[in-house]
Amino acid sequence: MKKSFLFLGFLLCLIFISTTGLSAADLLGQNTFNDGKAYPWGTYMEPDAGARNEVVNQQLVMHITKAGSQNWGIQLRHREISLEQGHSYTVKFRITATANCQVYAKIGDADAPYSEYWNNNWTAFSLRPNVWTTVNESFTHTGDTVHGVELAFHMGGSYAGNPPYDIIFDDIYLDDPDFVDPDGEKAPIADVRVNQIGYFPEAPKLATVVNSSTSPLAWQLVNGNGQVVTSGMTRVFGHDSDSGDYVHQIDFSSYTIPGSNFHIELPNVASESNFSHPFSISNDIYSTLKYDAMAYFYHNRSGIEITMPYAGRSDLTRPAGHLPEIAATWPNTNQKNYTKDVTGGWYDAGDHGKYVVNGGVSVWTLMNLYERQVNVLGNTGPVNDGSMNIPEAGNSMSDLLDEIKWEMDFLLSMQITASEDSSKAGMVHHKIHDQNWTAIPTRPDQDTQTRYLAPPTTAATLNLAATAAQAYRVFADSDPAYAATCLSAAEKAWQAALANPSVYHQIINGGGGAYGDNNVTDEFYWAACELFISTGQSEYQNYLNQSTHYLTVPTQLGGKSCSFAFDWGTLNALGTISLALVPNNLPASEIAKAQTAITNAADKWLSYTQTQGYRFPFDSKGNYVWGSNSIIINLLLTMGLAHDFTQNQSYLEGMILGMDYILGRNAMDKSYVSGYGTRPLENPHHRFWAYQANPAYPKPPAGCLSGGPNSTADDPIASALLSSSTPVQKWYVDHIESYATNEITINWNAPLAWVGFYLDQHFKGNTGPTPTPTIEGAVINLLPASNRVSEGQTFPLNVQIVTENQLVGAYGFKIHFPDDLLSIDVTQITAGSNGFLSAANMASPGVVFVTGFDINGKGPGEVSLCELSFQSMVPTGNGEITLTVDSLVSEAAQNISVVTINKADFTISAGCKPGDINGDETVNIVDSLLIAQHYVGLIQLEENLECADVNCDNVVNIVDALLIAQYYVGILPNLDC
Repeated sequence: MKKSFLFLGFLLCLIFISTTGLSAADLLGQNTFNDGKAYPWGTYMEPDAGARNEVVNQQLVMHITKAGSQNWGIQLRHREISLEQGHSYTVKFRITATANCQVYAKIGDADAPYSEYWNNNWTAFSLRPNVWTTVNESFTHTGDTVHGVELAFHMGGSYAGNPPYDIIFDDIYLDDPDFVDPDGEKAPIADVRVNQIGYFPEAPKLATVVNSSTSPLAWQLVNGNGQVVTSGMTRVFGHDSDSGDYVHQIDFSSYTIPGSNFHIELPNVASESNFSHPFSISNDIYSTLKYDAMAYFYHNRSGIEITMPYAGRSDLTRPAGHLPEIAATWPNTNQKNYTKDVTGGWYDAGDHGKYVVNGGVSVWTLMNLYERQVNVLGNTGPVNDGSMNIPEAGNSMSDLLDEIKWEMDFLLSMQITASEDSSKAGMVHHKIHDQNWTAIPTRPDQDTQTRYLAPPTTAATLNLAATAAQAYRVFADSDPAYAATCLSAAEKAWQAALANPSVYHQIINGGGGAYGDNNVTDEFYWAACELFISTGQSEYQNYLNQSTHYLTVPTQLGGKSCSFAFDWGTLNALGTISLALVPNNLPASEIAKAQTAITNAADKWLSYTQTQGYRFPFDSKGNYVWGSNSIIINLLLTMGLAHDFTQNQSYLEGMILGMDYILGRNAMDKSYVSGYGTRPLENPHHRFWAYQANPAYPKPPAGCLSGGPNSTADDPIASALLSSSTPVQKWYVDHIESYATNEITINWNAPLAWVGFYLDQHFKGNTGPTPTPTIEGAVINLLPASNRVSEGQTFPLNVQIVTENQLVGAYGFKIHFPDDLLSIDVTQITAGSNGFLSAANMASPGVVFVTGFDINGKGPGEVSLCELSFQSMVPTGNGEITLTVDSLVSEAAQNISVVTINKADFTISAGCKPGDINGDETVNIVDSLLIAQHYVGLIQLEENLECADVNCDNVVNIVDALLIAQYYVGILPNLDC
């Protein structure tokens, strides 16, 4: 019954859409302007032209104020059109003007090569004052299917009359009777807003209801089988100022049984959408999201081909962009002329620029994730080698560090050397990007713009000083040489910043963002903190002690006063967080103050959950800033640390409520993360995930976080759709050209990954490197289980596994051995009978790290993974070879829990044969009698005494004599311990 009611409501919604919307054959998003909106029509004009559009009396009016020099210098255009081969099209519109003028209309490419497919035979329409011209023409597209097409009207240059005057448009259509929407119908906006991924069983579960009723409403939680499993009444919150909604709240935390495909209904509400979208109740809700959020960085790597299997989808593969990237200094910016190789790094956001100040906060966040993992949880857990789908997996380094290094290498390359400019040595170039903006869509390898290095800034230099100092710590164990390089660069950058404390960014009219920051006291404090933690030097401690930012965490952003922790331009919280988290030489009382600053800030943000109708930790003060979602995610990161320091559950609950907002419990009924939820982010502002602009380009991968509502949005799409009366939480458009509300970028995805890892580990436990279930019952065998080895002898060691009928997919483990007794040549390690060896490297003296993939044999039974060959050295003695497992994964990507590990004991003897006491190269009853005589004291054995201990118990006695006798008469097959 409930399912039928839901289906009827959804059907009515679709009927409503179909009867009030556009013809299924029409390709345009706006025809009559009856709703007062111009979107998706937009205006383009050259700098020497003047025009603007507005909807007046349900007609679109172009106010022409300055003709400009080019005929195409003023345009009204509708983009994101595709023309299918063999389809017939009809273009219709009405147009008039208040003065004599001409308008050229065309359907053609939005970007080069600017081919035209219809244009009224290359003839402009001549308009007379207040006389309507009606156009109704048809054409067949005979060429190949083309995407990225626009219907555009050109009104500048010689076409223009004598400004000022107006041109009026109405009833614009582009019909294709054979058109089929590839995306189908969109899910309706639901009355009940939920986290569209799901909820943890033993955690708060809140939903928000949009309904004008001033009395509580009945609600029901329905499981995947259509059964009502719990019910209750809503709590009336009332008017929510940020969203403009009148809302109720539902708390169904008491229901803790896991399951999938739950939804909430309002059985007594007569609405076509009186339900929620489906969701799960599970401890695994963020198990894949955390890895998808991290995959964002691989996808946006510069200077490397993006390939399968790492891309996840074949349409996301692409050639390498900007390889190599050897760029010159920007002309006319008072820089010396030189070039630098700055290949690599991450593309920052929707464009192809690479920015040090945004890369700095992003890479710090990921290194902080690593440091929190090590210092709070005591291991690398889900970020260890082999945990992520990247090319470097299996190289004996944490995959998280591998991804961090890709950006860190780029940041290091941006530092100026003495040979390039001795007066600025140690300073860091602010950014590198294109001379002019590239079009949407443009893959990095298609970028033909010249790219230049912007001048160095103090802010960029301090970003390198801070992150390179932090990198020294996180790479110290896995790559000491690289760590030393990072620390050297950090110290050089610090000295350069002290010598140049107020070098700010120059405004460059090019194809990249500004990232200007004229207050760098916070950067100085942050860098001093990271350098002090890494070196313990008093120079840095003295600096941070004197800073006004010492042990502070901001809670408000500038004059707008919205909730705030940190972003790329305000970074003092980063220094305080590192001091609070990472062991350092501050007194314990000062570290406690740093932790208290974090918890006090978290307390303030937590209090806002009671004042928000959508119950999330944010106080907008009437303003949602650019990247508001990232502000919220960074608050959650800080709450996670507050929970670490205090174990106060309220901080954990605040994190959960914040993620609920990000994933759908918000005024837009929108999951702001691509690939997650019923109504996810679909069309981010991005140059090469540009399906909306051109279906030949891919949709975004899962796990990208949109910037979200921005009440100061000034891009043409948001401006056309929204107005001053739009509630601030609804200043958002899921459109590729809404760069102010829908951009994606590295410094927003980094904290999304941080929070995803945190919550997933907390509710699942801190045991597995993968998000998938664990297979119990594996046994790792090191064979032989014991071995007597003569001096200088080479002996084999086999690594085998027994699992419960599981096919092994990948393995990584470390073999530990006493390097004073044994040596090993890693080039002699070979794959076992069922194994494929990926790598074998010396992790440290006496430790070899072995990884491999694609095992072809199934358990139960012993599957030989690899074979090692050890060489005994001159000293004699007893030892053991042990094994620790970093990862063992089934073919289905399930973690295999290693419950038994068998070590290998060995004894190196002085070149004798076990049991050969008299040295005659044979073992017989004479040897047995010699041991017996030694045991009763008749003789004293000195030579070959080690060979007399045939049972390897470190004692020569009558037992050894009896064992030799049994061997002599054939009862024992050998005398190997």
